Amino acid sequence: MLSSEFKLQDLFDGVLMEEEQDERLTEAKAKEILSNIPSGAALSVSSIQTLVASTLNYAQTPLTPEDNAPYTNTRKTKYPHWKHEVQKALYHLKENGTIQYNADTHVYTF
Repeated sequence: MLSSEFKLQDLFDGVLMEEEQDERLTEAKAKEILSNIPSGAALSVSSIQTLVASTLNYAQTPLTPEDNAPYTNTRKTKYPHWKHEVQKALYHLKENGTIQYNADTHVYTF
């Protein structure tokens, strides 16, 4: 969980709002949002997904119907495209050592 000292406003203020989002959420945009999470914060995947969606809504670039469409590029699934992009961003941040994943608690530490 985020500490009470951390405010969502801090995260929202770090998001670039200059582009209008008429396309799907991308891995780059997800990484941009995740890069504003304070160092040491430990969050579950569901908390991270909620944070990304909330940030986009605050920035007045909410998720589009295309974002909520199933991601079927690799297999038949009902998993929404935007969640796939968040997972992809988390995977790459973990691989390059920017964040850590605890498999026992299923929590990412930034």
